[in-house]
Amino acid sequence: GPAEEEVVPQPAATEETPPPTKATKTTKSKPARPRIEWEKLLGVRGAAILGGLALVIATAFFFQHAIAEGWFDERARVWTGAIVGSLLMLLQGGLRQKGYRIVSDVLAGSGAVVHYAAAWAAFRLYHLIPFPVGFAWMAVVTAICCALAVRHSAQLIAIFGLVGGFATPLLLATTTPSAISLFGYILLLDVALLAIGRRQDWPWLGLLGLFGTTGSQLLWLVTGREEEAVAGLLACGIFGLLFSQVFT
Repeated sequence: GPAEEEVVPQPAATEETPPPTKATKTTKSKPARPRIEWEKLLGVRGAAILGGLALVIATAFFFQHAIAEGWFDERARVWTGAIVGSLLMLLQGGLRQKGYRIVSDVLAGSGAVVHYAAAWAAFRLYHLIPFPVGFAWMAVVTAICCALAVRHSAQLIAIFGLVGGFATPLLLATTTPSAISLFGYILLLDVALLAIGRRQDWPWLGLLGLFGTTGSQLLWLVTGREEEAVAGLLACGIFGLLFSQVFT
């Protein structure tokens, strides 16, 4: 028969390992830093903040104009401020659920400032309520601001609601307030500012409280009553001890 072809076994193919080469440096791509959206910051947030300031200033001028023109009696003015402040603080909850966080923060803070103005006018300007009732009113508003600022981590509520309280006596006071009422009121604001600042790690709140307290003390020392000089100086010492414990 025909000669069978001799099958010569072929050596198994071996994979040739490439010659060692120098290790190439692999560069890891660094994550891009988040860009600051200046347009959004200066646009939406800036407009909301300016709107809140305009609302607070408009409310203060409305009270002053109502006093000058005699539009409402004293009780109606106080009730109007309390109702407007409550409506603003209730409205912010619905807007927050819809995602309008900045607007809701500004409304909450503005509502607190309106409440401060109404309470201060009720017991200081018109003597409609005694000091303990007015102090309790402001304490409730301060507690609500503290709860909202901590719950939503909202710095705007802390700024408008608490720091705005320093401007209330200056905007509505017609005579120099007594040392006990003024400094008791400021002490309430300072305690709230310092508590929120420590809880949320916002040290700048303590600084704002220090500036507001110092300004109020200097103003009272210049325009205060001579018979209450000892009480005023004692209050200054208490505030000095309070802030020395915080910043040391």
